[in-house]
Amino acid sequence: MQAPENWSSLLEPMDPALRSELIRCGEMAQACYEAFDNNPYSKYCGSCKVPPKTFFRDLGMDSSGYEMTSYIYSSNTSNLVPKFFIKSIKPDGPWNSIKESDLYKPEKIPISVVSFSGPRVGNMRFKKRVEELGIKVLRVFNIHDKVPNMPGGRDVALLNKDGDILKQEYLIPASWSQVENKGLCKNQNGEWKLPEQNGIEDHLGLQEVEHHLRKLGLA
Repeated sequence: MQAPENWSSLLEPMDPALRSELIRCGEMAQACYEAFDNNPYSKYCGSCKVPPKTFFRDLGMDSSGYEMTSYIYSSNTSNLVPKFFIKSIKPDGPWNSIKESDLYKPEKIPISVVSFSGPRVGNMRFKKRVEELGIKVLRVFNIHDKVPNMPGGRDVALLNKDGDILKQEYLIPASWSQVENKGLCKNQNGEWKLPEQNGIEDHLGLQEVEHHLRKLGLA
């Protein structure tokens, strides 16, 4: 997904193919939110609601063109970053000076970064290094982080899927995406309970997690 002169000829007016690709990227990011189990009453809270093999199909994205191979789980409370990057960061350099970049071979590998609602980060040295590596960055920004300025052409009802953004004149109720009975199902005993997840081992990838924890010295 690259174009000459940093997509300048495709942005105004927005090229239909580029618009379609940006929407697909955004919907793939949204899929991660929708698949995440954040129900505090679920014993699977913190995991994914759907197995990797049927991830895109279960989320209505059969035509995404991608296949899920495995999940990566991490904690937002454990201080793993310094330990994980201890051998990757130059002692006398900033965070963006990663050792792997020193070993980068000048091969012509097209790399595109599509940033959604991301703040402006980095400095002139960072910008220079990105340009040297041939990395293209397309920043998709939102007004007030709610109503996207581009790309357009997406169903406005999706803005209220998990929020209350649209004006009443659109006649779209807030947070309209609901799980039937909040996920509870009646079992054979007539009791309402959250169902067991099939193939939970595939979700967690326990063997892979153990492998990486050992590499970090945490297991």
